[in-house]
Amino acid sequence: IDATDRQALCTLKRPRAYDKAVCNMAVMDIAEISPLFRAVYAMLKPEGVFVFSLMHPCFQPPNMRKVTETEEVGRELVTRHSIQIFEYVSPRRFEGIALTGQPAAQLYYHRPLSVLLESCFSAGFVMDAMREPVFAKEESTQFDWYEIPPAVVIRLRKGMKRE
Repeated sequence: IDATDRQALCTLKRPRAYDKAVCNMAVMDIAEISPLFRAVYAMLKPEGVFVFSLMHPCFQPPNMRKVTETEEVGRELVTRHSIQIFEYVSPRRFEGIALTGQPAAQLYYHRPLSVLLESCFSAGFVMDAMREPVFAKEESTQFDWYEIPPAVVIRLRKGMKRE
């Protein structure tokens, strides 16, 4: 089903409303997210829960640069990994590499947190939890995401819809 088509999404509705819904690491891949949020809201029971995760828009926006620097600290050389952000506020579509060696670029849809959350609130949801998980230092990753969260997880509850 097309996640940008509210009517098509609502065909998933069943006689009884859903208690919960989950969207894992897909919101940043969807061109228009309002239909998804509105459809999920319509299919949830009162006080129903919707949890979604996505690449963290604050720390993985378009043209983000990963930086590795080495400096002298006292009598030691210390290597630090960081990021540089060049664009954040403006929503936009951009291409990226999801998996090394993939045959075509992945399309992503960057939205700052304010735009992302406004889509949730406009649909009638209230946010009651948010997590920004990081990797443990023992885990092997391509980049040290120990202090910079690569993803964000947001939990919404069906609230009273605003007119």
